[in-house]
Amino acid sequence: MNAVQLNTRMPEEIKAFLIEQAKKEGRSLNNYLVRHFEELKVKSTDNKKAQHLQATGLIDVNNQEVS
Repeated sequence: MNAVQLNTRMPEEIKAFLIEQAKKEGRSLNNYLVRHFEELKVKSTDNKKAQHLQATGLIDVNNQEVS
């Protein structure tokens, strides 16, 4: 994996919240954030696929196959 460093600014209370959540899962803040970014990417990709299938008429708005 090619990793890049990302510097970001956020309110102190958000940083404290994220650190607390990471600790609850036994993770570092970095690991916690990367895992959540990966989940967000998967959800976004799944949503785009569903939107495409709906637009092409292959599934309906309830994600049921159209026969």
